[in-house]
Formats: sequence, C-alpha cells, structure tokens
Amino acid sequence: MEADQQYQHDVARLEAHRLALRDDEFRRVSDLVRQEAREHTRFVQQRRAAVVLNDRDLNTICVSSADGQQVVTITFNSVRHQIEVKNGLRYLFQVDIDLHGNPIVTGKKYGQPLGIVTDDQVIDGVRHAINKITDLPLPLA
Repeated sequence: MEADQQYQHDVARLEAHRLALRDDEFRRVSDLVRQEAREHTRFVQQRRAAVVLNDRDLNTICVSSADGQQVVTITFNSVRHQIEVKNGLRYLFQVDIDLHGNPIVTGKKYGQPLGIVTDDQVIDGVRHAINKITDLPLPLA
C-alpha cells in the first residue's frame, strides 16, 4: 500500500508542476497579447483610424470602431489556458505541454489547426483582427 500512495503522490506532484508551467506560459502569452492590443490600437489611432480600446477587464479586451459597428473581442480563459480573438475572424490560442514537458502554444484559425505557433504568429493574429475593423488601407505594419 505504501508504494501505491507514493505513486499517487508523485503523479499529483507531476500534475501540479505541469499546471504551474501552463499557468506561467498562459500569463506570459496573455501579457504579450494585452501589450500588443494596446500598442497596435495606439498605432492605428496615430494613423488617424477611429478605434477605441476597452481594457478594463481581466478576462476581456475589446477594440471597436468609433461608431461601434465593428468590434474585436479578445477573451482570456485562464482555466482552459485559451486566448480567443474574434471579429468575424476567429483565432484560438491554447497553452499545452508537449511530450518533453515543455509549454507550447497551439493555434487555430477559423477552427483549422495551425499547429505550434510562435509569439510572432500570435501578435500577427491580434494585429490582423484590429486592422480588419479600421478604415485604413491594409496591410498596416
């Protein structure tokens, strides 16, 4: 019975470690997305696009056109370790642990798997969604 208890303890400790890794990576990617949403909104505002940023909620960021007709919603789900970017487009980024025990970020666009994504791909998704609601000619930097 002692060996069984030790095994259960080891499994629980391993799962706690994996969860901590996912939490840390999710926090890092969430911070990256929040920073990019703020900076890119500021960038398009400087280019005379009429967009409004609402970033007062821990779970959601909204960027809307001045008339409120078009909205980008970025949702942070810390339980599922997912970040969703929506405005007609739909990106879903999820933090997982790979076979080697390292945190990874996977992505989907319109439900189609993108596989493992880099920080640059996450940033591009946020920018693309914000650019789509502006009245400026695309592509923006």
